[in-house]
Amino acid sequence: MKESVIHQLLTPDNFQLEVIQIGNGSKTILAFHGFGRNGNDWKQIHDGWGNDYTIYALNLYFHHGSKFPDERQSINAISKAEFQIHINFLLNHFKLDTVSVAGYSLGGKIALTFTELFPEIVNSIWLFAPDGVRINPWYQIATNTRIGRRTYARFLDNPSWFFKTVDLAKRSRIIDTKIERFALENMDSSEKRLQVKDVWLALRFLNPDLKILKQLIVDRGIRVFQFYGKYDAIIPSEPGIRFGKSILQEENVFIIKCGHWLFREATIKQMKQLQTTKGC
Repeated sequence: MKESVIHQLLTPDNFQLEVIQIGNGSKTILAFHGFGRNGNDWKQIHDGWGNDYTIYALNLYFHHGSKFPDERQSINAISKAEFQIHINFLLNHFKLDTVSVAGYSLGGKIALTFTELFPEIVNSIWLFAPDGVRINPWYQIATNTRIGRRTYARFLDNPSWFFKTVDLAKRSRIIDTKIERFALENMDSSEKRLQVKDVWLALRFLNPDLKILKQLIVDRGIRVFQFYGKYDAIIPSEPGIRFGKSILQEENVFIIKCGHWLFREATIKQMKQLQTTKGC
């Protein structure tokens, strides 16, 4: 299937948001990509949802055409209230009153935060190796405490220290080769290190309140479909399975024979089966 693709720039509150529209079906999915990726990724699995769907893929802040205001530093993180205003701007612009929401990796926690803020318009949630289904204590310490941010900034500003720490963790078997490679690939240039710093600090408040979120999902009967890579060393499936149990949807957790990158034919096949069996 050949999708129609349209790029648009929105400017709520002096921010710039790049939105990629994929397809032109009557059903809508609002999708959030992973760190260092972009909304074009969703073209690779659009076929899993089919011709009935239009994807509005939002590039996250500090990715491609989505930008913070020049005068605003990333340390001045975006709040949930601001994010809600930006999303309202997007929903009004595209005249969307009901959506399904999807998130891959980092985008998973954004999709879950969206659901917490807009539960009344969410039909279903699609999560692919998502961040956000559990609270990561190390991320909370690194981004939401003064000493954590200082230590984190020192790691990023002194890459040799970071690389030595990763090497020590690998030799001590605290992390495996896959995690080592993932860390190094995202930190091997000054541009990438700056993006890590900007994104982690800017988005540190966009975490779902899991207690509230779970209750909303159960009360509203929102279907949640989770996909994990069997060999994923970055985001394992166990927290997703526990999350699925907590919202009474353990049967909607699917393990694909792959690593962290899930946008592949096996995932599309499983998605198509869901269209048939559950009428998603």
